[in-house]
Amino acid sequence: MMDGGRVGAPAVALRGRLSSMRGLGVRGLLGLLLIALALALGISQLVLPAIAARVLRDRVARYGEVQSASVTAVPALELLWGSAESASLQAGRLSITPSELIALLLESRPVRDLTVRAQEVRLLDPGFGAGAVSLSDAVLQKRGEEVRVRARLTSAALQAALPAGVDVGLLAGTGGSIDVQASGQLFGFSASLDAQVRAVEGKVLLVPTQSLLSGLARITLFSDPRLQVLGVSASEDPTGSAQDAWELSLRARLR
Repeated sequence: MMDGGRVGAPAVALRGRLSSMRGLGVRGLLGLLLIALALALGISQLVLPAIAARVLRDRVARYGEVQSASVTAVPALELLWGSAESASLQAGRLSITPSELIALLLESRPVRDLTVRAQEVRLLDPGFGAGAVSLSDAVLQKRGEEVRVRARLTSAALQAALPAGVDVGLLAGTGGSIDVQASGQLFGFSASLDAQVRAVEGKVLLVPTQSLLSGLARITLFSDPRLQVLGVSASEDPTGSAQDAWELSLRARLR
């Protein structure tokens, strides 16, 4: 007869080795899963921002020439839920209406910090009877819900956009308003007046400053329920590259 103790010892040892191998198998599988997850995160960090930048580029390209676009998100997987830390875009010449521009801003709401630079912006259908306004060196920045826009405007571009028979002289202005001098066919008759461009109740208004007209004949230059304008200003062109040129600024909040 064989000794039961001698038979049991190898069996116990074999069971121990099998248990150890199963433990190594589980740990190995977990290790492989972690490596795969790390690779997936690394690939997504490279691929997803590029895809998001392409989407941004395509959206703006509907309105003109886009030179470059980039999107930053850490981790990049948050792009799958439509949010991102920052995005930037460089454009050549864009042609866009104020309504279309606001729509783009609303589409980019999930991007916390957005910067768009354009060499030239042709602002179509600005309202108040004016034609397209050509602006240069335009910069739009969105930080959360806050929006800031600045661009350069020449007197020649302003005059080309005005209705026939109307002449406007733009003066530098700070503190939320811009002084202007207007003449020609105003309010249905020939007149000359001093006025201010102001942000009032979220709108941009042209307000006569003479005492007899200050409470009357306000002209709404811009109004959109999706954007609350907080202030406007103008300063002499800091580049000095052209005579009779100003840098216009607008501060607003998305609604």
